[in-house]
Amino acid sequence: MFRDNEGFARFMDRWTSVMYAKSEALFELRMNDLRCEFGNVKGLTDYLDNTWVKTYKEKFVPAWTNRIMHFGETTTQRVESAHSTLKLHFGNSQTNFETLWSVVDGILRIQHNNINASFELSLNVVQYEYFDKLYRRLRGYVSQRMLKLIRDELERGDDVEHDSTRCGCEIRTTHGLPCAHELNLHKFVGSPIPFEDIHVY
Repeated sequence: MFRDNEGFARFMDRWTSVMYAKSEALFELRMNDLRCEFGNVKGLTDYLDNTWVKTYKEKFVPAWTNRIMHFGETTTQRVESAHSTLKLHFGNSQTNFETLWSVVDGILRIQHNNINASFELSLNVVQYEYFDKLYRRLRGYVSQRMLKLIRDELERGDDVEHDSTRCGCEIRTTHGLPCAHELNLHKFVGSPIPFEDIHVY
């Protein structure tokens, strides 16, 4: 199919850039570039178009997946991992209901305890970088992970200023968190980020 590893590596780079396109226009542009560059590889672009692009692009390309709230979970890996754990604990398909219930209950209790421990950590441990007054209303109420996402978005704010079109509001849509242009407004006014700006989940 490819003459050498370099050709395959170049194809994978192009395909990866298609898969991570953040807008439909960018997706189409990159896909057309890929078609032009690798159109001579027999069946490749037809396979990509017919098997992946036409059927599944809305399920894995950020241009589409970032239009819905997914809290950063864009793969089924967590579900597959949980399924694998259950299968491992069940042992075989002949297990009775009482044993199944006991196993599932035990796994859920462990998961619940881990979540509680994570929340406890978020309540009691505040990293130095979140002592800024901007985070005052969020400290102790929002997980460390969410604070980090907000901080990362705040750092991106210098590029977008107060312009929502340049911002894209991706984190607002996907995570229910204030995006760069919203954070810039709080920073400009000098007010803490309101707790109400954070999605309840």
